[in-house]
This record gives sequence, structure tokens and C-alpha cells, in this order.
Amino acid sequence: MRVNLPVAPVYDIIVKDDDLVAATHGRSFWIMDDLTQLRQLTGDVASQSVRLLKPGPAYRLAPTSGRGKPSTYKNYQLGLGAVATYTESSDVTGQTVRKLLDSGQNPPGGVRIHYWLAEQPDGDITLSFLDKDGAEIKAFTSAEPESESDDGPPEAHLTKTAGLNRFDWNIRYADAHKVPGDKTTTGALTGPKAPPGTYSVRLTV
Repeated sequence: MRVNLPVAPVYDIIVKDDDLVAATHGRSFWIMDDLTQLRQLTGDVASQSVRLLKPGPAYRLAPTSGRGKPSTYKNYQLGLGAVATYTESSDVTGQTVRKLLDSGQNPPGGVRIHYWLAEQPDGDITLSFLDKDGAEIKAFTSAEPESESDDGPPEAHLTKTAGLNRFDWNIRYADAHKVPGDKTTTGALTGPKAPPGTYSVRLTV
């Protein structure tokens, strides 16, 4: 929590559902979101070569990441009558991440997946998302993404470093393919969001 928690006395700590809440004196509440993964990091995880941690419940929030090119300047968004300032950057998976500068940061609007690799594998790894019937919705790989094409920016990719890795799925189906030469569909190829339901994830190493 010291990532953005200033030097301040903490007078009370409580675990609410899957969040850790710290109460400071005069500096409001500070929350560490989603202890689901931390609770699964038992002593036997480090002895395993591969471990896919069970994700917590996901919610369809307003998107905070995507495939578009990040803006390198300060931007402003209007929500509930308040103007928030934010910047954008690309994370290690190639997704655009929005960082709010003067307001609270929501969890990512999708599913956060954690997986453990004892060693960096030689080949590529794949993370597949499946519906309740086992049909694949979308899959991501650690292979180097191709350069930007007519369909838009490169697809997000996985990391495969030794230790704990993380990937955020925006709970969307695959994007549509652009008709060559058609400029009317620019920015309108994003796949639909998955409806509420039960899904599973599979890691292939």
C-alpha cells in the first residue's frame, strides 16, 4: 500500500470481503483491492512449476484500458458532475492503461488473472477464456504481437517472466475484421462485451 499511501498514522485496519481497508487520521480511507490472489499464495505455490490462480468475481465497469494508442498528455473526463484528470500509458502487455491524477482509481473493468511460473518457459504460453459450455471466447499469447494493421493496434500479449504474472481481460469477444479500404468502420471494430454469467480460464504452457 506504500505505492501511493503517504506517511500517515494508520489507526484501524479491517478486511471487508476481499479488500483490505486502512483508516488514517485525516487522510480518509485507503483500500488494497482484491485479496483473492494473496490468499492463494500458499507455501506450495513456489514449489510448483506452473500455477493459475483462481480469479475473483468480475464486474462490467466503464473501461479503463484498451487497444488504442495512449495519449501522452493530460486528459479530462466528466463523470457524475466532476471533472477528473488522467494520463494514459501502455503496460507490459501492450494495453492502454488510464491513471487518474486527482480522483480515486477504480479496479480494472474486467477480469484480472494471475499466474505463477517458476521459470521463464522457452516457448509461448496461451491464456484462453471459455464460456460455460467450454467454447473459447478469446485467447491471448505471449508471442510478439504483429505491427499495427488495418484492423487496428496489435492485440494485447502475455508476459512469461519467472514469478507472478498478471493479465487483465476486458471481457470482450474478438474484434471484427476491417474490410480493406473501408474507412467508415475505424474505431467501430471492438468486439462485444461478454454478458453476465459463468466463465473459465485455461493456461497452456
